[in-house]
Amino acid sequence: AEDGIRDYKVTGVQTCALPIWLFYNDYQYYPEDNGSGDILGCGPAATPADSACDATLTTTGTNGVTYMKELPADIDYTQTSNGDDFLLYVVLENASDSDISASVSRCQVDDPVEAAYYVCE
Repeated sequence: AEDGIRDYKVTGVQTCALPIWLFYNDYQYYPEDNGSGDILGCGPAATPADSACDATLTTTGTNGVTYMKELPADIDYTQTSNGDDFLLYVVLENASDSDISASVSRCQVDDPVEAAYYVCE
C-alpha cells in the first residue's frame, strides 16, 4: 500500500508541472507563489498573479484559461529565478526513498525539506 501512495504522490507532482509549463508558454514567466507553497496565478487573464489558486490553476475573465482542473493539496510550489524557474515538491512517507536524493540533486535544492521529492524547471 505504501508503494501505491508513493507512486500516486510522485505522479501527482510530476503531472502538476505540465500546466505550469503551459502557463509559462502564455506569460513567459512561471506563476508567482505566496511564500506558503501556494500558486499565485488565478486572477484575471491580464494580471493572473493578483489571486491565489485554491483548487484549480485557472485564470479568469474573457481570455481565462484552465491549466489544471484540480491542484493536488499536498504539493508545495515556489517560483524561482524571478519567474524563469519553479520548484514543486511533495513529502513522501519513506525518507530513504532513492528518488528523493536524486530529485534534490537534479533540482539543486540547497536546504531540502525532509523526505521531499522535487520537480523543477
